[in-house]
Amino acid sequence: MKAIFILCLFVTGICFGQEVPTPEFSGRPYFLKENSLNNFERADGALSATAGMRGMSTFYGVPTPKSDVRFSSTSLPMILIKVDAGVDPSEVFSIVRAEVKKKSRVFVVRKTDARNAVQDMSDILVKASFKKKSEGLYEMSFDGGITAGEYAIISSTETNNSTALKSKISCFGVD
Repeated sequence: MKAIFILCLFVTGICFGQEVPTPEFSGRPYFLKENSLNNFERADGALSATAGMRGMSTFYGVPTPKSDVRFSSTSLPMILIKVDAGVDPSEVFSIVRAEVKKKSRVFVVRKTDARNAVQDMSDILVKASFKKKSEGLYEMSFDGGITAGEYAIISSTETNNSTALKSKISCFGVD
């Protein structure tokens, strides 16, 4: 009887388990399609800033208006991120909604007012949560869903207390 119970658990684990492929690289998001890991658009984001009377915005600019990686808002894929031991992915990754210009996308990562006080960015930051799938592997999900638009998953890359001037960002669009 005990052997039958263990066999049933094993078969159930194979059929209904959430075994997912392990990403090759840490710190880089992938999406699962047909049980295979796929890359997001990997864009070279150039860090820029604009300042005016009302404050300053720091952003990554991508020189195309639309990502070639597209998802339906009603059928989002599983997004997986592998991180190094001891790293909390919620502290490292941000999901930012783009402002689309004529020929580019702008992903704002920081806004300050004229006195350099950090401003609310809830209109462009997407709240996400991370569920542990295995050691160092997490599934990212969007709290409250996600609407149509252009997005980027941006990792915070800091060197000597300053943000990197150029970074690979993982872009996608939602229709």
